[in-house]
Amino acid sequence: MQSEAEMKPFRELPRRARLHRARLLAQTALGVYGLRDAQLGFIQYGENIIYRVDLPGTIIEGAGAYLPNRYVLRIHAMGDKEAIASELTWLAALNHLAGLPVPAPVATADGRLLAEIFTPGFPKGRVVSMNPGGTITAINS
Repeated sequence: MQSEAEMKPFRELPRRARLHRARLLAQTALGVYGLRDAQLGFIQYGENIIYRVDLPGTIIEGAGAYLPNRYVLRIHAMGDKEAIASELTWLAALNHLAGLPVPAPVATADGRLLAEIFTPGFPKGRVVSMNPGGTITAINS
């Protein structure tokens, strides 16, 4: 295995290699959320990198727009932790205080709304957040 200094910079890697490093980071993040047994499913790589997170067990349909054992994990491209924390706090307030059906952020195992994950091959740390996931039909209905 290469040392951190020997690794190619993230932005110089081909897309496939960047996605491989992102998946390793996402798997590390699952541990921070106390979800080591969850399964990751790639959704998107654009500005942010998005994964679907499925917990073991049966998906309970008809439970509303958000399924109790499905989440969305976002690896943020932007490194501004304060701006991301502000967005997550706003979503939590809209959901809990205003009662709006927006995806409230999921706290890490130690209660934080976001986590900074350090893994080899990523510039600095990456900020990660998680929200409830659902089905498109449930959200659009």
